[in-house]
Amino acid sequence: MNTAFDSLTHKMQRAALGKTVDLVLSHAEKDPAKTVGQIVDLSKQFYGNSFSEETYAHAKQTLTDPNSKWSKLINCVLNQLDPNVARTTALNLGYEAFFRGTKTIRENRVKYQCNIPWLILFDPTSACNMHCVGCWAGEYGHKNNLSFEDMMSRFKSQSEEKMADLDHETNNRRGGGYAPRGRRGSR
Repeated sequence: MNTAFDSLTHKMQRAALGKTVDLVLSHAEKDPAKTVGQIVDLSKQFYGNSFSEETYAHAKQTLTDPNSKWSKLINCVLNQLDPNVARTTALNLGYEAFFRGTKTIRENRVKYQCNIPWLILFDPTSACNMHCVGCWAGEYGHKNNLSFEDMMSRFKSQSEEKMADLDHETNNRRGGGYAPRGRRGSR
C-alpha cells in the first residue's frame, strides 16, 4: 500500500540523493576515476547489503579502470551531456531503476513466486535513422510501425496472456489444476 508517508519518504530520499549527485558531478570533471570510485562507495552505504561485497568490489574495479567500456561510457556521458541531463539520468537509473526498482522486483518475486524482469523492452517503431553505434534500430526497415491503438491492443493482450499463464502456473504450484500447455513440470 502506498501511503502519503511512503511518498514523502521517496521524495526525501530522491532529494537527498539529488544533492549527492550534484556534489559528485561537480567533482567529476577533476578526477573522473576517483569520483566514480567514490560513487561506488556511496552506493554501498546507500544500498547496504542488497549486494555482496564481491559485487561492490567488482563494480569499483571495473568502473575505475580507464580502459573498461563502462568507464569510457561514463566519461563520455560526463563530457558530452548537459549537467542537468546527467543528473536526471543518474537519479532515474541509479535511484529509481536500480535501487527502488531492484528492491521492488525482489519483493515481488517473493510475493508472487515468479521471476519478474528488470526491464521490458517494447519497440513501437523501427523508424529510426540515427545509426547510433551499437544500436540495432536503424538497421531494420522503416515500415514496421504500430499505431498507438495497435500498440496498446498488443500490449494489453500479451499482458493478459502472461498474467493468465502466471495465474495458471501459480495455481498449479499450489496443487491446483491446470498448467498451460508446455509448462507442466518445467523449471
